Amino acid sequence: MIDSKVMRYGARILLAVVLSIVVASCSKNRMSPVTINSALSENNFEIPPTGGSFSIVCTADKEWSVTQIPAWMNVDNPHGGEGTTVLRFMAECNQTRVDRVSDIVISADDGSFSRKIVASQTYPYLRLASSGDIEKEFDYNEDSCSGSIPFEIPIESNVDWIVREKTGSSDLSRFKVSAFKGEHDDTLEILPRGHNFGTSPYTALCEIVPVMRDPDTGAEDAFIDIPDEAADSYTVYLSQDNFLFLLNGSPDEFQVKFSELDNMESSVDVTVESECPWAVADAPDWVRMNYDAGQMLTLSISPDGVNPMSEVRSGVIVLRADAEEPVEREINVSQNGYLFELSGFQELSFACDDTTRHIVTLSTTGGWEILDVPDWLEMDPVSCLQTTPESGITDHEISVRMKDENLDFEPRISEIVFSRIEKPYNVSEDPLDIKQAVVHDAFMFDLEPSPVLSRIPTFNTLAYPVVVRCSGGWEIESLSDWVSVSEMSGEKGENTLMVSALTANPDLESDRIASVEFVSLRHKALGIDARRTLEITQRQYVFEISAPELEEIPAYKTEFPGYAANLQCSAEWELLEWPDWLTPDIVSGDGMEDVDIMFTPNNNTSLSPRSGVVRLKDVYMEKEISVTAVQDAFVFDASDRVFRDIPVMNDVSYQVQFDMTAEAPWKLTSYPSWIMPAVTEGHASASGTVLVSFLPEPNPEERQRTGVIILESTVSGTDKRIEFIQNPYEFDDSRVDLHFTELSDISERIEVECSGPWTVDAPSWVIVNPSRGTGSQNVYVSVDHNTVLQSREASFTLLSTLNGLTREINIEQDPYEFDMSAESFEFTALDNEKVEFDVLCSGSWKAERVPSWVSLVASDYGGSEDGETEAVSLSVSDNLTESNREAVIVVRSEDNRSLVKNISVSQERFVMDVSVSSCEFRANDKKSVSVSVTCSDDWTVSAADSWVNVTGITGLGFRISVDENRQETERSSTVIVKNARSGISKAIRVVQEGVE
Repeated sequence: MIDSKVMRYGARILLAVVLSIVVASCSKNRMSPVTINSALSENNFEIPPTGGSFSIVCTADKEWSVTQIPAWMNVDNPHGGEGTTVLRFMAECNQTRVDRVSDIVISADDGSFSRKIVASQTYPYLRLASSGDIEKEFDYNEDSCSGSIPFEIPIESNVDWIVREKTGSSDLSRFKVSAFKGEHDDTLEILPRGHNFGTSPYTALCEIVPVMRDPDTGAEDAFIDIPDEAADSYTVYLSQDNFLFLLNGSPDEFQVKFSELDNMESSVDVTVESECPWAVADAPDWVRMNYDAGQMLTLSISPDGVNPMSEVRSGVIVLRADAEEPVEREINVSQNGYLFELSGFQELSFACDDTTRHIVTLSTTGGWEILDVPDWLEMDPVSCLQTTPESGITDHEISVRMKDENLDFEPRISEIVFSRIEKPYNVSEDPLDIKQAVVHDAFMFDLEPSPVLSRIPTFNTLAYPVVVRCSGGWEIESLSDWVSVSEMSGEKGENTLMVSALTANPDLESDRIASVEFVSLRHKALGIDARRTLEITQRQYVFEISAPELEEIPAYKTEFPGYAANLQCSAEWELLEWPDWLTPDIVSGDGMEDVDIMFTPNNNTSLSPRSGVVRLKDVYMEKEISVTAVQDAFVFDASDRVFRDIPVMNDVSYQVQFDMTAEAPWKLTSYPSWIMPAVTEGHASASGTVLVSFLPEPNPEERQRTGVIILESTVSGTDKRIEFIQNPYEFDDSRVDLHFTELSDISERIEVECSGPWTVDAPSWVIVNPSRGTGSQNVYVSVDHNTVLQSREASFTLLSTLNGLTREINIEQDPYEFDMSAESFEFTALDNEKVEFDVLCSGSWKAERVPSWVSLVASDYGGSEDGETEAVSLSVSDNLTESNREAVIVVRSEDNRSLVKNISVSQERFVMDVSVSSCEFRANDKKSVSVSVTCSDDWTVSAADSWVNVTGITGLGFRISVDENRQETERSSTVIVKNARSGISKAIRVVQEGVE
């Protein structure tokens, strides 16, 4: 059995039917038992190396079978019978690496005949001249643009092949390959696409692979590999050297680093190697070098001196080689920053009474000094002159101390400068001075009372906190008689006192105010007056409510906020009454402070506004106050909406807009499947409107359809009805019958009545214009000319593609009229009679092969579609030759050149015959010789000499006689019989003996 996978991928060949091999054993008078048709001479099939399929046609008069077939082939139908059968053979790819030849035998089942077909197949091969894998290395400047000679790879192959990048290899796109696919023998040319000025060689790994076309895809460029067992593949290793430009033996970037103390005597050597001269194209201004150009030398690099900056300085030295294109290499140089850092006491900030010593550390590479030290600050040491840049990094400990404590209520702030004394020789000024702020905190003496103390309720005697913060001791110097304080003095730091009113405010009509004086004991000891005053207020009686938010509550919110009623009450209070659709967050209070009572409403689902009273009571004074809360009505437009006369092929959206309470939700509770809403639920806008779009689909039904959409307010439960009425689909399905003559050029109009898209799928000889459209319009139907002798008809449909409705269209076309019966006419040589024959043709006809001696006369060379015949007059010219002549005139239809009428014309030869070709006479002979003349026309006779006599001339002949010959010698002459019209003559030789 043939490997189906190999068969499937074999190249397919359809061999046309062109030869006939007839069984030799059959007699000439009977039908051959089998005829095998193939496309190859000598009945041999040459199968391509990759295999495939081929067909033969077997015509037989009895049962037969394929009785022999090679193992590397298969046949889809190995048996047949009387009639014609197509046999399809399949061959696999030849994987034997040798050519193979086998016989296919077809035999009659009864053994009466047997026929052999020879099938041969070469093996596929792909060969390179190198007979193995190839390695090719190019120089950096060999490329396809510089006129370099390409590298050639000769290929010998009898199959298709491709060049492809090998999996996991480098980029083949850097190399130009003359072809990536080919057929049979060829030569590949390969060159790099450009110079390689990179830092590494370009490499690519590709393979040359024998392939065969993939029959499954049908694509021209679809290939599959021929198995390795059948043919070899080859690997090609390609590389291109890079331009030689090395730094210390490497093409990569080079790094040079210097310490902050390195100078011009500290250098780093870099060996530069290049195929071309090079120069320094760019370099930092702080770098010094011993060369600025060269080809192969050692480049010494150094900084111009100590780095005067605290930051690292860096840059790039660019070396540029003078090649065909600029080639650059980079040397990255950097130098550490000059160290000058302060640490240990980050902000130099001190408490107001801090006079202890603190240590800060100054790390530096050189000498330093401290400038602008304030008189309240002591630092030791303030300079160091011994350290030099060559000494390295040194850490210096500096003590910092406040000379005395700060009793001011403002902090002491100064800026001191840590400055270098020794400056690097390569800078003109010192950019590294450290400016450091020094802060001596202010003396703290602050009061932080509870806010209630500034507005104690009228009847409140509770104690409230007061926080005292002081950098030293304190005491209360004066106090009102209605105020109570828990502590009259305190120590350094933070203290909390409790302060209260001893009694209720006896004056209900006005506030009462008291002062508490706090004095700093540290300042008092020094004779300085430093104090703080605490003001305390107890309010007059108040019982008031303000609630503007409750007067305009919206009907709906997704989540209601609280609506505030601000209550000012100096005593205990309670809520006595509020509407059931409002929920307060508190219902009572102690009057210690003003409060906001937050009321949360329910949604108002009614279409009318609602209101209610909020009533409160002062429990202490037994007074009442009230406010009215009002909530808006719910808005929802529930009126019906109807959309009528919607087109069948609707493509527009219908919008419904209505009023609704702002932000209130809605949803569609039902809608028909043929109406598509843009959204099915949502909320009203902030302005209180809802806009919904609906898109009705085309109506495929031949009836009006109605759809109702129910839109519901999910808050109020109210419905809104939206009705859509769509027109019915219209389609004329009446049958259409059309008739055309055989050579018709007219177009028949069909009125198409259809609401939607339609299409017509007519046979190839029927022309429908247009063949598709949308909506009602006129369609024109015409036909190609029918040039065969049979009528034809077709039945096809006009299809409404939206709903499958059809309209039948029937077409009949008359047959082509042409009389093919042959006619024959015979003429004599000088026959001038005209004969006629009839030509029956629907269209134009032409007489071909008309010899020059035949004349045809016709009134028209075109027929009539109604079948009328045309009389053609035929005559011949005189045949003045002595040969018969004949011709077959072909009357051919110009519409169908296979339709012919043969007219056979024959004409007799011109006859000119004499019964005697020569005659002899004696010298004194008195006899005469009779000559019969047969001629198609009149003739004349004459003698060449006077001694020859021509007498007795009639239409049938004449007589020849001679005078007496008195001479001793023989004499001869000629009698000429001639036709003047044709110019034909016959000579009769006359001989007479001489006298003895």
